[in-house]
Amino acid sequence: MANSAPPAQVQRIIRLAMLSGVLIFGAVIYYLRTSGMVENSLEADDSSIFPIAAMGLVFMAGGAVFLFRRLIEQSSDEARRFQLSLVVFALCEGSALFGGVLWLVSGVYLPYLAGVGVFVMAFAWIPGPTE
Repeated sequence: MANSAPPAQVQRIIRLAMLSGVLIFGAVIYYLRTSGMVENSLEADDSSIFPIAAMGLVFMAGGAVFLFRRLIEQSSDEARRFQLSLVVFALCEGSALFGGVLWLVSGVYLPYLAGVGVFVMAFAWIPGPTE
């Protein structure tokens, strides 16, 4: 089982679980920010390195989607396709979560939205499991 991919239904569940975790995290942050339960602990000014780093991570994840899509389409091994797609989704999830944390501590929400956008783009462009 170490060199085989999970069934297609399990792969779809994993993909949806990763995306839903990011979206639920964003909903919680939105609730906390609008209810006034969270104050800015990080000043959101133009000189802060965190928004730049977050957007850099988003661009890196977007580039990985383009690169890995080609690798996934060229691979005939289902286990390899699953591993490569999992790497792409983890990068996209990481970029969205980092943007979410930035939104939580500073109120800057653009990196979160960009990360979610790249994640949705990966959902649309990365080939799903074949049965």
